[in-house]
Amino acid sequence: MNGNKFVEVIIILAVLLLVGLGAGYFVVKNKNQVTPPSTSHQTLQSTSENYREADDFYSQRLYGQAIEKYNAALSEVDSLSQEVVIRLKIARATRDAGDNLKAVELFKDIIDNSRYANDLEEIRRGKTVAVAGLVAIFYQTHDRAVTEKIFSVKAQ
Repeated sequence: MNGNKFVEVIIILAVLLLVGLGAGYFVVKNKNQVTPPSTSHQTLQSTSENYREADDFYSQRLYGQAIEKYNAALSEVDSLSQEVVIRLKIARATRDAGDNLKAVELFKDIIDNSRYANDLEEIRRGKTVAVAGLVAIFYQTHDRAVTEKIFSVKAQ
């Protein structure tokens, strides 16, 4: 009977491991399909020329120009949710431009920023997207410096 329990535990652990690896693969495989909160994104699309231009630059893979326009759009925000959306876009453009260390910093700041410590749905979703961004960088780079930066803790 003890032998059967041991086999069951091993099988359960193996299944959990496979599910975890599968979920990690799904996040990495679909990194560009994770979208920021849609309501603020839609509002920014309809009200901010800088934001629209930044999205256009991003889609053309002109990440430096996109980052400049996203930064300009930050001065036009009406809410913390819109700010989080833009900051997520800046972090993604930074990552896609190849500066993984800076992108890690930007994603972590979204997650840890005390200004975003509220229960608004869009902000919680934005923080989740930031975590997914960190996971994607972690699995794609295999860079020790990036790994150390992801798992470092800010001094209080």
